[in-house]
Amino acid sequence: MTLPSTQDLDILESEIYLPMLLIIFERDNHAIEVSQVKFKRPYLLLIKAAMNMVKLELIATHKYMENNNLQVIRGRRDELFTEFIFLVQGKEDTRKYSNIRLRNHVEELLVNYYSKVVLLSGAQQ
Repeated sequence: MTLPSTQDLDILESEIYLPMLLIIFERDNHAIEVSQVKFKRPYLLLIKAAMNMVKLELIATHKYMENNNLQVIRGRRDELFTEFIFLVQGKEDTRKYSNIRLRNHVEELLVNYYSKVVLLSGAQQ
């Protein structure tokens, strides 16, 4: 079994985390839309801008994976762990991720993307 390179592993993990992050953004967007928040627009714009950044990164991830013959398959899942099978040029590498680790990393990414959006909007002013 050949282990993925560090760059390949980063891309494979992006294929795990970015779709999860998009789901969270979509849920948050819906929650804001139906909430009693007085000024929804600023929150919705922030979420939309972050979603757009993630979507662009996900497109780049898919291109890299296609060009380098990489695939991610979700394996078994229980209350503690989720298994992912990484296919790297036809060779398998199975890894288990703690569900808590997955959740915490997605939360970190959420903060990072919101920060990027705020920094970019501040730079444009």
